[in-house]
Order: sequence, then structure tokens, then C-alpha cells
Amino acid sequence: MLRLAGCVMVFLSGSFLGLGASWGLKERERYHLELIRLCRLLEVYLRSDALDTAELMERLRHDPQLAELGFLSETVSQTADRIEKESCPVSDEVRRTLMQYFSRFGQTDLEGQLKMTALLETELRGAYQESHEKREKYSKLYRVLGMCGGALGALMNL
Repeated sequence: MLRLAGCVMVFLSGSFLGLGASWGLKERERYHLELIRLCRLLEVYLRSDALDTAELMERLRHDPQLAELGFLSETVSQTADRIEKESCPVSDEVRRTLMQYFSRFGQTDLEGQLKMTALLETELRGAYQESHEKREKYSKLYRVLGMCGGALGALMNL
């Protein structure tokens, strides 16, 4: 009886590993959407409100739509530092792009800021598309492999 319970536990642990890997892919895709939303809000705030950098960062930090983005700080330099140090579910390339954007933020005129924001959004859309395709391709595979691995481990324990 104890051996059967152990086999069930091994099977479930394999299944949960597969579900966790699948969830990680979905989380990365969702995070990319949050970053795209950040770009849209930046563009709106830059065009319509004529805020200085500190006011803009304050508004972004307290925006409920961006609650998932924990790297937003009081200043753009602190934001760039937090992007570098904190873990977020994006590739190193996206992380570098965000750090470059925030390290240069506020150093150009309005048109330059809008062009930088549009470029950032374009790059983030590409990263989102890539993460979406990866999730579509591998999500089911990870779940099935987790269950098969758990079943194999359970069979080896019998």
C-alpha cells in the first residue's frame, strides 16, 4: 500500500513539474503583454500630459494596470538598475533593451522620446510574438512530458 502511495506521489510530482514549466511559458507571455502596455501608457503620458520625468515615473509606479512590473522606481536610473538586478520572466535581450531605454529616458526632446518608445514597443511586440509561439508549441509538450516522466518513475518504483 505504501509503495502504491509512493508511485502516485511520483506520478503527481512529474505532472506538476510539467504544469509548472507550462505555466512559466504562459507567465513570460503575459509579462511581455504588460511591457507592451507600459509602452502604450508611456506614449499617452508623453503626448497628452507634458509631465516631467519624475512625475511620469510616479504616475507609472502607481498605475494599477502596471502592478505586475515591479521594476518601476521613483527615477529612471533606479528603474534601469532594478531591471538589471531583479528577476523577471524575459530574455536577456529584452532586459538589455529595457535597461537602455530607461537609462536614456529624459535625455531627448519629446519627439525623440516618442520614437524611442515606439522602437521599444516594436521590439517588445517581437518578443511577445516569440513567447506566444513558444507557449503554443511547447506548453502541451511540457505537460505531457511531465505526466510521462511521472508515470515512468512510478512504474520504476513498482
